[in-house]
Parts: sequence; C-alpha cells; structure tokens
Amino acid sequence: MGRYMRQMSLPEFGAEGQRRLSGAKVLVVGLGGLGSVLSHCLAGMGVGSLTLVDPDRVELHNLDRQFLYTEEDIGEPKAQAAARRLARLNHEVGIEAVPRAFTAGTALAPGQYDVAVAATDSRESRLDINRACCGGRIPLVCGGVAGLYGTLQVILPGRTPCVRCAGGGETWTDHAPSPAPVVSALSALMAQAAAGVLCGWELPQNELILFDGKRFELEHIPLRRREDCPHCGGLTEETPC
Repeated sequence: MGRYMRQMSLPEFGAEGQRRLSGAKVLVVGLGGLGSVLSHCLAGMGVGSLTLVDPDRVELHNLDRQFLYTEEDIGEPKAQAAARRLARLNHEVGIEAVPRAFTAGTALAPGQYDVAVAATDSRESRLDINRACCGGRIPLVCGGVAGLYGTLQVILPGRTPCVRCAGGGETWTDHAPSPAPVVSALSALMAQAAAGVLCGWELPQNELILFDGKRFELEHIPLRRREDCPHCGGLTEETPC
C-alpha cells in the first residue's frame, strides 16, 4: 500500500477508506476536460475499476484542457486513449473502455457500479445518466462548466433531489466554452465527491454547489425533490429495485 500512503495517513481515509476505494466500481461518462482530470484523480487514488464511456475521438482543440491526451492521440477514440494512459498511471486499476454514447436506452442494474460520474457537456446525456442511476439506485456525481463557473451535485436516489429535480433538463447549457483551470478545479471537486461517496462521508445533500472561478467562491444553493419528478419522484430509500 506504499502507493497510497499519503492519503491513508489521513483519518478520513485510513486503511478502511482505502479498502473501500480499492473494491469500488466507478462509471465515468464523458472523457473531455472534466472526465480527464477526475478519472486521473480516481485512478491515482486506487479505485478498483473504472468504466470509461465516451463516443468521441481526440481532436487538436481538446488538448488545451483534456490532459489525458497528447498530439499522438489525435484521431483515436477518447475512451481507448484514456484507458491506455490511466493503465500506465496505475496498473492496479481495472479499466474498461467503452467508445460509444450513453443513451436513453442504457440501463444500469443495482450494484453494477458503486458510484457514477456524469462529466458530459450534453444536457441530454446528463439526463440519460440521471434516469439510469435513479433506476438502478446508483449514487451519481454530476458536474458541468460554463465560462468561469461550474456546478456540482451529489445525487443519492431516493434520498436527494436528482438532476431533473434541479432543472437539469431546462437550464444547463450544452458545449459551453470554459478555460482549463476552471474545468480542472471543478473536476477535482467531482473526484473528491465520488471518493467521499465511496468512503461513506457525509456529503452536501439537497443542494447545488456553484463554483465561481472569477471570485474564487463556492456557493451552496438549496434544492428540493420534486414529487412529480419523472426520474426519482416515486423513489424512497426502501423502494425495491
């Protein structure tokens, strides 16, 4: 465990936290700027397995903020290039590359993953992931960036508001430009949130976290579950899967 001694020396992790991380199955959807940094963080922390989902190929304009890739990767599927890079970082992590889109027809089974991370720049894709995670009762960390701002939400199906409750279907912008430092800062927070879910920490619930990369501030915006939400409205912690 010498590889992880720095984080294991923290009481918030310790040997038990590392055991949880090492046994965890994590789904990462989106391997652009957000997905690059957060998947690198999770692989470095020693999560048990990463499933990397993205239908796109590496392009030159990606390289300013998508740090998993180099010029040699241009034209290659992002999922495969990312998997190769992360395997070189930590051979102890099992990595599966899925070079296709996460669509509305994708279903997730209970226990298939311990946490999912939505790091896409598509509103439609975020909602597809949210629906699948609610259906499978899988915790979800969802983030997005636009300009100098980022948002982060932790969804525990049946306990907290989901992405749809938060207005994710109406207000989030697709493919919004954002500089590398803001993207990297928000994705590091997403990785920390995913690690917190896996380690059983008490995380911010029932709120949307807004990161202001211009004023260097975090704002916590209260959220409420919608009883009529088509994704999570009928769920409780006791709802059978």
